[in-house]
Amino acid sequence: MVRAGGLPATAALASDTFGTGPGMKGVVHIVDDDLSVRNSLYQLVTTRTHMLVRTFRSGDEFLGALPDLERGIVLLDLDMPGMSGVEVLAILRARRPDFIPLILTGYGDVSTTVSAMRLGAFDVIEKPFEIAALLRTLEQAMAKLERDRDVQDNARAAREQIDKLSDREREVLLLLVAGHPNKAVARELGVSPRTVEGHRASMMAKLEIASLPEAMRLAYAAGLIPLA
Repeated sequence: MVRAGGLPATAALASDTFGTGPGMKGVVHIVDDDLSVRNSLYQLVTTRTHMLVRTFRSGDEFLGALPDLERGIVLLDLDMPGMSGVEVLAILRARRPDFIPLILTGYGDVSTTVSAMRLGAFDVIEKPFEIAALLRTLEQAMAKLERDRDVQDNARAAREQIDKLSDREREVLLLLVAGHPNKAVARELGVSPRTVEGHRASMMAKLEIASLPEAMRLAYAAGLIPLA
């Protein structure tokens, strides 16, 4: 087990630092008031992963930069002077829910840990931490970040496709993917089955799909239909 801050600190890594390297993948934002902890984590992440690293001395500094930061993982110290880690986490979840927060704590307070998890922390890491365990957690968090990114990209593309439809074509789509046959859709909309068939054909053409299952997958991806 290695204590946070146990790796040698260097003045060059004092603040607002970045890791670089071939095949760089993902971003880790380190928020901790302890310089030795920031430097230790910086060295660990940049030497053992291909992740870009940025460090912050306080929650205020991190939140001030937040609008311009690339989404990524946040290693957030729980016990900092001024704004606490829990307060930072609450603001982070409200402003940038696309970030994956990991909480660092020097004490295993159950109530605080529960509060952090309820606010969306991906995990809570106690100091001193095991290097292998921390690296595994970072890998898992990055995998979730990539999955979330894929889902968001797919949803954005699906919504762009759906936006091509007229209001009536959208109504037809929602009724069809809800399991209603053409005749039932016609009754619901007060039109003839032939009119529904025309809207359905136009909808399929605009969405560039050939079957109802494809339409259903697109509607799910766009968030038009709840998964449960």
